[in-house]
Amino acid sequence: MLISILAYFGIAYLPTRYFKVKFTYSLPASLSLIIVFLYICAMCELLFLATYLVYIVGMVSFCTYVYLDRKELRYCLKQYWGEITILLCAILIYAFYTRNAYFSSWDDFSFWGEASKELLLSNVFEKQDMFTSIFPIHAHYPRGPAVYHYFMLLFSGYSEAKALLAHFIFHLIF
Repeated sequence: MLISILAYFGIAYLPTRYFKVKFTYSLPASLSLIIVFLYICAMCELLFLATYLVYIVGMVSFCTYVYLDRKELRYCLKQYWGEITILLCAILIYAFYTRNAYFSSWDDFSFWGEASKELLLSNVFEKQDMFTSIFPIHAHYPRGPAVYHYFMLLFSGYSEAKALLAHFIFHLIF
């Protein structure tokens, strides 16, 4: 998930650099744009390629930020050190707490968890009438969380614990 997070930070840095938007404002907006872009690509059955495109653009942007704007990076790390530490501790504690977790509540067990698993296994949105569709009952629900989980878990592989951690990070951002 580290590659996904670094790519996401790289994408979030682009509005900061080119439009002079605060990075904290850029985080939720950038994630929303990533999800919308990947959702549209998933409807066109281009999700796998689009996800790699987002990874590449994000990693290039992140490496450019680290290499070219070292002074600004040091300043931001120094200024937000307390917040960064608290968020990283919260994420690590949650990751440790859910390392062997399984889906148990209604939404994760019956909707977004299954949609995420289905999307990561097939790389396309399955249609409601397909024989292999895991959840034909929820065809009318938007699959935004599933697209986000796809983005976060493509490299690291799927597990219910990782999906829960990715969803926790999603809630922290918004």
